[in-house]
Amino acid sequence: MIRIKLNFLTPLANTYKRMHWTASSAMNKRVREEILIQIAPIKKLKPPVRIHVTRHSKQRPDHDGLPVCAKFIIDAFVKLGVIPDDSPDIVTELNVDWKYEKGRGFMTAEIDEIVST
Repeated sequence: MIRIKLNFLTPLANTYKRMHWTASSAMNKRVREEILIQIAPIKKLKPPVRIHVTRHSKQRPDHDGLPVCAKFIIDAFVKLGVIPDDSPDIVTELNVDWKYEKGRGFMTAEIDEIVST
């Protein structure tokens, strides 16, 4: 299992759809660099995997906009080689939730292999 914590929030759907491509690229790089610092050396996981992302913030997100905040984290796992891609046959379980958190918001994520019994 890999656990990471980002001490910043990734954008929700409404913000993401209005982002200029350079801002989106900068966010991708920031997330990727922060994850790399936390998980170096890279551990490659064998598919299928489950991913659980939690947004900790004061702002209650729309239910339909919440999953978008996981995009940058999942894309970073792919770019860093933790998983080969983010297709449904690789990421068979994806949970994104929100928890109220006073103060500055942050993101947490866990990715783990699903072992068949």
